[in-house]
Amino acid sequence: MGIKKRTIKHKPRIGFHAPIAGGLQNALLKARALDCDTVQIFSRNPRGWMARPLTVEEIERFRAVRAETAISPVAIHCNYLVNLAAANPEILEKSRASFREEVERGIQLGADFLVVHPGSAKGSCEADGIRTCAESLKVACDGIELGSFRILLENTAG
Repeated sequence: MGIKKRTIKHKPRIGFHAPIAGGLQNALLKARALDCDTVQIFSRNPRGWMARPLTVEEIERFRAVRAETAISPVAIHCNYLVNLAAANPEILEKSRASFREEVERGIQLGADFLVVHPGSAKGSCEADGIRTCAESLKVACDGIELGSFRILLENTAG
């Protein structure tokens, strides 16, 4: 008896990285207006360590508009400062805390994915950077129930 090869057909998805000006839900509305099926957003300022906590109203509004627009999947892109492979202990600590916050925000919003660049092992070797990144993912997500939420590592130059 031979092995049957399964073919899974996926509907192509069209989307873009949408702006969140005026509220996170506006990214979903913009995506729908452009006939997109999917979207990527920042859940906060991508160039700062500190993020204002999401309010219950913001979370509910985002989830309601997502249900209304049927945009899926929704990916959040992690802020640019996070460096999960950092050799510098201070940067590594800030990165892990900020990444954890991004994971929590993604789960609160009901997003499907969190996209993060692994970072740079500047001052260390590549193998150490890979180990540090893997450990950072474990440390930052410790105790968080991810459910169907997934973390995507976006490769980078260098």
